[in-house]
Amino acid sequence: MIPMAVTAAVTSFFSFVLGYLVYRQNPGKKENTLFLLMSLFLGTWGAVAVFAYSAPDLPRFIVLYRAGFIFQMLYLGTFLFFAMIITGYTPRRSRRAYLVYVPCVAAIVFFFAGTGTHDDYFQIGQMWCFSRRYFSTALLCPAAVWITYYAAAGLLYFRRAVRSTIVAERRLFTILGGLVVAILVATLLEGIVFPAAFDTPSVGPDLLFKFAWLLCVGLLVDRHHFMTSPEKLEDIALTEFPEYAIFVLDEGCTIRKTNREASILLSIDPEKLQGTHIGAIIPSGERLFGEIEKLRANGTASLAGIVDIKHNGTSRMLMDLKISPLHDRSRSITGFIIIGRPVQEKRHLEMIFNLTGREIEIIEEILRGQTNGKMAKSLGISERTVKSHLTHIFGKLGVQNRIQLYALLKKNHFISEHVAEKNLLILQNVRN
Repeated sequence: MIPMAVTAAVTSFFSFVLGYLVYRQNPGKKENTLFLLMSLFLGTWGAVAVFAYSAPDLPRFIVLYRAGFIFQMLYLGTFLFFAMIITGYTPRRSRRAYLVYVPCVAAIVFFFAGTGTHDDYFQIGQMWCFSRRYFSTALLCPAAVWITYYAAAGLLYFRRAVRSTIVAERRLFTILGGLVVAILVATLLEGIVFPAAFDTPSVGPDLLFKFAWLLCVGLLVDRHHFMTSPEKLEDIALTEFPEYAIFVLDEGCTIRKTNREASILLSIDPEKLQGTHIGAIIPSGERLFGEIEKLRANGTASLAGIVDIKHNGTSRMLMDLKISPLHDRSRSITGFIIIGRPVQEKRHLEMIFNLTGREIEIIEEILRGQTNGKMAKSLGISERTVKSHLTHIFGKLGVQNRIQLYALLKKNHFISEHVAEKNLLILQNVRN
């Protein structure tokens, strides 16, 4: 059996080293700071334990053991705080998250109040140990906090894994949650079940169990860039716009990521959406993709429009969407992000079926606020032709000017609510 002093020394040294290595990856992030605090509290707890288990007399052991218990509770509170931050389940007022330390302080008070006599400790060979009286207040309160905090942290990791639509992220949080459960079970067996069943003291590697979890996080940081890389725009959008369906596309308009709202809107499993071409869910995609190519070539900042999408694979519904390009550091386009939400009202399509493709282009230029001269230059036609098209458009739609045209299209849900550089009027069954 490994001596407790050796176990504590190994845990202490490597906890300090691991905390520093993880923190230096991204010093500005709160989760990295909390990981460093966890490592410092665990390392300090281990360092104090080295001297406690080597103490020659009981009074010195009691002082050191109590000091170590303080750092143990601080580690436990930071452990749950870290889980709340990394999974995004912190209260809206972030200061309330610090309330996780209140039960830890209460456990310290109960422990100090209930461990003041020599009967609370015994000696094995040359090493003093704490006598674990399982139904005493000194043990029950800390044990309840410990079990509750580990169970809560495991639940947070598993909930984040279930709710995440990103396969890699789901795998990482499942690993973290599984390890928390494994450590909880192992510590219960080693620290409570085994000693109670065989009437022997618990002198097992409890500190090593906790260090194993820190080491796992360190490996995820090294192998999978967990907590290290700054959040990308698309990752922020996936979590910060809960009312919108988000689609992150690659350069070929294939879906790379979606949020939960997108899968609910389409009634399709998130994993099935990944790798699907956006044209599979947008019937009017041909026109849209043509505009995306223009966006890529001309450097247009964004597009917006109301399009038909396939709901539940068959039926159709309207979605008001905005498309923006994603850039790398060299400003090269690496993909696109679509933000949209459903439009519940129906459009009166009969009023636009007589519009030609050119007339649709004229309307889109009007929506951009272009003058007749700029429209003529943009479309490669004369101003006289533009005026002729405007006359036909106003006559077909029963309006007299641009303001009435805009109001009519807005009322019948042909114009997107999004602010974009170009507002598309995407229609099906339009004559050329």
